[in-house]
Amino acid sequence: MEGEIVKGKVEKLIDYQGFASYKKQLLKGKIWITNGVVYVKDDPGVFPTLQIDSAFLNEIIVTKNGKIMTEDMLAISEKDDISIEVINGKVLPRCIVTTNEQQLKAYIEVEPGYEITRKIKNALLARKVTLTVEEKKTITEKVSIEEIRQALREANVFYGIREEVIIMASQAEEPIIYEVATGIPPQDGKDGFLEMKVDLNIKNLLLEDERGNIDFRESSEIPIVETGELLGIIHPPQQGNTGISVTNQPIKPKSLKSITFYSENGTKLHGNRIVATRSGRPRIYQKDHIVKAAIIPKFIQKGNVNLTTGNIHFFGDVEIKGEVEENMVIDAGSNVIVHSSIRNSTVTALNSITSGGNSENSILSVGEKNTVIVQLDSYLRTITEQLEEMYEILSQTAKSASYKNSESKQSLKSIFKFLLQHSFVKFTDVAKNYIELVYQEKDFLKKEWQITAEQLKNLLFEVFQLDITLTQIKLLISLMHTIQEMNLLDLEESKFIYIASVSNSTLLCNGDIHVFGKGCINTTIEAQGKVVIGGYLRGGNITAKEGIKANVVGSTGGVKTILSVPAGSTVQIKKAYGGTTVHIGYKQLTLMDIRENITAYLDVKGNLVLK
Repeated sequence: MEGEIVKGKVEKLIDYQGFASYKKQLLKGKIWITNGVVYVKDDPGVFPTLQIDSAFLNEIIVTKNGKIMTEDMLAISEKDDISIEVINGKVLPRCIVTTNEQQLKAYIEVEPGYEITRKIKNALLARKVTLTVEEKKTITEKVSIEEIRQALREANVFYGIREEVIIMASQAEEPIIYEVATGIPPQDGKDGFLEMKVDLNIKNLLLEDERGNIDFRESSEIPIVETGELLGIIHPPQQGNTGISVTNQPIKPKSLKSITFYSENGTKLHGNRIVATRSGRPRIYQKDHIVKAAIIPKFIQKGNVNLTTGNIHFFGDVEIKGEVEENMVIDAGSNVIVHSSIRNSTVTALNSITSGGNSENSILSVGEKNTVIVQLDSYLRTITEQLEEMYEILSQTAKSASYKNSESKQSLKSIFKFLLQHSFVKFTDVAKNYIELVYQEKDFLKKEWQITAEQLKNLLFEVFQLDITLTQIKLLISLMHTIQEMNLLDLEESKFIYIASVSNSTLLCNGDIHVFGKGCINTTIEAQGKVVIGGYLRGGNITAKEGIKANVVGSTGGVKTILSVPAGSTVQIKKAYGGTTVHIGYKQLTLMDIRENITAYLDVKGNLVLK
């Protein structure tokens, strides 16, 4: 029994010694922290490291061998004398008032005062440990009501203050933000607007039957008004209400826009009411807050247009209830409607051409006059800009004391001519080009263009005019701005050609072209919009800026048919025969066999792709 007991004791002693040896080996080269004390065990070739937490560099002071350490990392050995001091903190109560950008709301951010008690955290043994602290916050002082009121006064917040929020903020035990004051937002008014009193839509004008032919029986539904009829009412802006900011300042509502109205032929403004002064088709066009109204006269030819009737030149709408026979010319300042065919003739319109028959060996052009207006607009903008600069120079000169007191002062006309010869040398040439183009196209242009040209001519070339006045120049500048505003409306009206079928013709349009009936043979088509061909397309060149859609292109005989669009647009074909050539940008592809339901476009690498 005793031998066994002794044996057991020896075994336990051996185990203990082995554990002690293991523990000693385990601690070698390690560092650890317990109850704020740093412990370390040396190991040759190993340097235990103490890393100070960067978040507490100002709160922890480490002294090594009597020297305060400034580094945030240091090596420790058993020989070093390490002491650690932790700095506790105190934060005073804080109160900040801010307002939003419109100063309609004020916010108060409060944080009570508190003390921070810190102590070193324990760290498990490792070759490198981080020296950090744990914090405990104790509230010592809350933000007072008077401090909140003082912060509001300093931020100039006097209106809409909520007393209950001030009390809540003074009792806060943690950082928090309250909306402490609210102003009154302004109530925006309503811009001026146009109230229409007539229907401008052309109803059921073009009805296709099952064979693709147009039924003109409903053409009488083009809206017509009589003299004295009310077209619309221009309502003035409705003023809003002024708001109040939290700083007790007025907040004005947004500025309002009024309708700028231009009365053209056949309309007049009585007070705020637009009234027709003659019968015809009403046209009222609006862009933003610019409104233009006119009554478009309509010319109706009940039969064919031929040598007996003569050519037709008409400023308004033209409707031909028969056909246009050979070698005739129709020129309309608005829309052209031809019930039947057009043969070996020229038809020109400002806005649109519609034909229910075939166009054969003819030229159809829509919006061609727009190029004239665009050119005139370019001239006019240059003239206006330079004339405004010269007006400022002349105005300042006339107001100067030296000019007023001069006994031998020059006339404004001589100063104006001096400016033309030395500072604005291109002005005269541009003005001459403008005047010549206006006179060349006077039958087509509105009277405002001609009035401007006449006044420019008097300003520049009238020999017998003794002098010019600042008022004269200012009125001319105002007229030019008016024309430019009206011109914007003219250029933005939609343009189109809508025709049943075409053969051996040329179609030009500043908008879309739609061949809706049987198709198109050996024809040149150029459109600034899109081209849609519902029937067959055999031969010819089709160019469209905004893409082409076609039903059947080419023929079994391989007739050459070219479809061209710029990069970024597409060509869509339901059925294409061999000989069809597609141009997109600088790329082209000619089909060698029949293809169906294809879409041609350029991919991101610039390659022409058929899908």
